[in-house]
Amino acid sequence: MIVYVFAVLFAQAVHDHTQDPNMPPLSVGADEARERYFGSLLDTMLSLFMSIAGGVSWEHVIFPLKAVNTIWVVCFLFYASWQQNAKENTEHASACRFISEYVPALHFPECVARVPVSLWGSRG
Repeated sequence: MIVYVFAVLFAQAVHDHTQDPNMPPLSVGADEARERYFGSLLDTMLSLFMSIAGGVSWEHVIFPLKAVNTIWVVCFLFYASWQQNAKENTEHASACRFISEYVPALHFPECVARVPVSLWGSRG
């Protein structure tokens, strides 16, 4: 859902910039990157996912956004940091759950403190 919302924002911003006759045209490199990463909503969603998952460098993805307006770079960095934080929290929760289930003799208070109760399920 988050990827979709940001994809709509970025795709619309890039599209509006290229369609507005009052805006300066993008450079050849920025226009090629625009077509590759923001050519359609699906391309934009894929680009956002790949930039988080390591499929493409986010530096390449923000190149056309930077050519449109720097505010879109700030929005992209917000998206990337938000997604990275969510990814790390999920990985931490998974590791803590694994530890608590397979190493019951040990106590890991730092895991319990950071993992929401709903992730633990019933503890029997």
